[in-house]
Amino acid sequence: MQPVTVAISPTGVQYLLKSLLGDQIAQALQTMTEAPSYQFQPGDFQYSFDQGGTAYRNDYSNIAINILPGQFQAFSPVFSGAVQGPNDNSQFTITMTVSNLEADYPSGWNETYSVQEYWYSEPDPCGGGTGVWYPNGPSKGCNNTYNYSVQVPSLTITAIFELSASGGSYELTYVSSGADAGNPQPNIPGQSILNQQEVSCGVGAHISTATKDALGKMDWSGAFAQTLNKVFASIGESGQLGPVTFDFLAPGDTPLQFPTSGGGIQIGAKGSVSVNGSAFPQTPPADLPFPQVPTGNPPPHVTYWVQDYEVNALFWGFFKAGVLKTTVTKDNIMPQADQIALWTDTYASTIPNLDSPQYGYPQTWMTADLWAEAAPITAFQTIYQINEENLPSIQKALSAVWSSVGTAIEKLSNMTYSSQDGFENVLKAISKRLPVSFEQYIPAIEQYAGMPGVVVTHTTRCALNVPNNGGYTPVITFDVAQTFVMQDLQLGESSVGSDSGPTQSVIFTLIQPFDGLPQVSFVSSTIYGIDGGDFAIVWDGLYTNWQRVFNDIALAGLPLPRIPGFDFLFGTWAANALTAISWSGGVVTATTTTAHGVQVGQQFQISGVAPSGYNGTFAALADTTGNTLVYALATNPGTETVLGTLVASALIKVIPPVAGADGYISITTNVIYSPQNLAPAVREMLSKQKTLRVA
Repeated sequence: MQPVTVAISPTGVQYLLKSLLGDQIAQALQTMTEAPSYQFQPGDFQYSFDQGGTAYRNDYSNIAINILPGQFQAFSPVFSGAVQGPNDNSQFTITMTVSNLEADYPSGWNETYSVQEYWYSEPDPCGGGTGVWYPNGPSKGCNNTYNYSVQVPSLTITAIFELSASGGSYELTYVSSGADAGNPQPNIPGQSILNQQEVSCGVGAHISTATKDALGKMDWSGAFAQTLNKVFASIGESGQLGPVTFDFLAPGDTPLQFPTSGGGIQIGAKGSVSVNGSAFPQTPPADLPFPQVPTGNPPPHVTYWVQDYEVNALFWGFFKAGVLKTTVTKDNIMPQADQIALWTDTYASTIPNLDSPQYGYPQTWMTADLWAEAAPITAFQTIYQINEENLPSIQKALSAVWSSVGTAIEKLSNMTYSSQDGFENVLKAISKRLPVSFEQYIPAIEQYAGMPGVVVTHTTRCALNVPNNGGYTPVITFDVAQTFVMQDLQLGESSVGSDSGPTQSVIFTLIQPFDGLPQVSFVSSTIYGIDGGDFAIVWDGLYTNWQRVFNDIALAGLPLPRIPGFDFLFGTWAANALTAISWSGGVVTATTTTAHGVQVGQQFQISGVAPSGYNGTFAALADTTGNTLVYALATNPGTETVLGTLVASALIKVIPPVAGADGYISITTNVIYSPQNLAPAVREMLSKQKTLRVA
């Protein structure tokens, strides 16, 4: 089972690694205060000196230096780079650097050694004559403790992570880490015997190069490994819409691929759907293939493919959860002017006997119970709509007759039809009414007006109730077969979230196509003589309340797999070339070629501008409107030399079924890192330097 697949571009991988791993690892490491311990054994050496005209010599042996754990000062690692591969594209190397690091070891330098003192038999201050060295007492064992510190001008930390499908989820797990201290500058305690290592007759005493090298090889990575071994994160997050759960954590049948050329990641997810533990009963379709890794300049971060199975599961979930129902009363009917739809006397001529004193209920306010008989069903198919994008092509195809038929055809603009037959019947009817027929051009109109869409069909049952002993009794029941079309698909936050926060999803609107008017059919009645009637007029008054129920599904939307802490670039706008961009007083003002559609507060991306300081992801400030984008930027990048582009927020397409494959929705977009949207547990783990795992 694999109805959801994802492809992340190399650019998206870099953004993920820097934001989710680089910054979070840096935060985790910043909580480290303990500098690493270290042990080493310098070689034996001799130290000679003159005292009162007599030469003396100390022979040092069995030297052991034990540096106890200390404390870091000014330890602030920053992300400096990330690499996928190169030998294994499932592995990712994060590099961080620390500048001007100091490690202090109060009473942390412990040295033990044996020393044998000698004196020289001749009055030679350097003991270089023909005399003899005599022991000056027995050999002594020494154990001394001093303060110690070391300065590290530049420390480089590397951490390797591996992405795998493990334990029923995708996990980015810690593999190993290393640290290069470069050229450390140890401050050897002044009392240490190591200061006597290289001396010439008491002159020029200093620590040996070999000892400095040994101190430079302190095992910095050991301390970091203890911290980084706890830092890992899952790659997905389940979508939660109230009681409806979309499980994106479980790997699909072909869970992971790492393209060998160019990098990137392709991921499959099971996408199983359940309501309070009950699984969606539809047989899973054939596995959805992987999207191609996004390309472009710059390439979008990610592409999602979501099979029609998931869309059907969405509607089933709301049905199973029992939310596809409502009760309409004279007090809550919308609009209030339609109260008359629930007054029995309204139907004196259309539904005989409903208001009859003998058999029915005259001058009575009814209520209406509405509920879905079964889960709505979706079909990915071609729908038809004439709009501003395809109208020029239609006009060109009908140029020979456009002056005579154009006005009539333009009146169909933005009217949606769910089937070719419905659209064609309307075109034929219009053609017959005009002096000039355009029937021969109908195939061309259908060619340009046809587009992939999602059609939703369902049956609503309606029970009209009358008061009875303090309650209500159903007296008429009828069914309404309805058709909706999903339109205006865009990324947004679901109106139905979870305890951990809002769910990000593809939200949409549901409209009634012009060839899909409700079909009302009588079911039953307890009133004598009512075995049918015009119940469509009743439904006209109840429709708005029922539409609101369905709109709740549209506003909840279709959840998408999401990397915790990352938000989609909400909103819908196309790529738009910049015509001007400049900086003044911490604010950038950019002008787009056409109206951009970005709303104040929305995140958007600028790319391709030189100087590059103008590029990045920003929030639209208050003066953003029309062709103008305004965003904050603290540092002046300089005068523009190359104009760039407002990057498209998201490209959402409905892909209809083809032979041997189901339909799916394709979403290509960028993301922005929002650490405040990490799960509260994750933020707590970071602050306490515990395991970083997002589930």
